[in-house]
Order: sequence, then structure tokens, then C-alpha cells
Amino acid sequence: MDTARVWTVTSTTPTIEDAQTIARTVVGECLAAGAEITGPAVSVFWHQGELSEGTEWRV
Repeated sequence: MDTARVWTVTSTTPTIEDAQTIARTVVGECLAAGAEITGPAVSVFWHQGELSEGTEWRV
């Protein structure tokens, strides 16, 4: 019996428009069966040696 492989890939973007572009592209190119966009979320992270915060959208 063949075993199906399921992959989950996530990324974040600074704008909802960028998230929608990624979602439309991967689904339109049949690279994903579907895409879900959530947010906005506040992220806390190190960037260029400094503690930073930003609002992001998860795809």
C-alpha cells in the first residue's frame, strides 16, 4: 500500500497583500491544495543584533 506524504509549509509576511499573493500563487500552480492566511500577529524576534517586534500575517 502506498503511503501519502503530507507537508506543511508556513511563512510570514508583513502585509495581507503579500500573504494573498503567496496563497494564490501556490494554489494556482498546484503546489498546494489550499492555503490559509491568519493574522495579524505580533512577532518578537532578533534582527540585525536587536530585539524587534512586528506585525505579520502567516500563510
